[in-house]
Amino acid sequence: VIGALVNVILNLCLIPSMGPMGAAIATLISYLLIFLMRLIHARRFIPFRIRPIYLGLSSLLLGGLCAIMTLAPVGWIWYSIGLFLLLALFNAPLLLHSFLSLLKQRRK
Repeated sequence: VIGALVNVILNLCLIPSMGPMGAAIATLISYLLIFLMRLIHARRFIPFRIRPIYLGLSSLLLGGLCAIMTLAPVGWIWYSIGLFLLLALFNAPLLLHSFLSLLKQRRK
């Protein structure tokens, strides 16, 4: 409900001046708000550490990937593949650690 309310309010503010781009920005902001709310809520049930540097850099890489796909410059597919691989390499240690931890818990 909160995400929808924020989205409607931002749409009312941004669409008149920015058109469809305003709607996209409003949706992005409301999705980010819901993501942060769910992240905080999930920590009550599943203890995990939030790593701001990983979260921030991953978000920047994903934002860059979205921008490249939206703007579609010449050779955009290669930029997209490069950013995706960088994102995967950057997060590989955390993903591997999480995967191995889950395997250990299942064996107990």
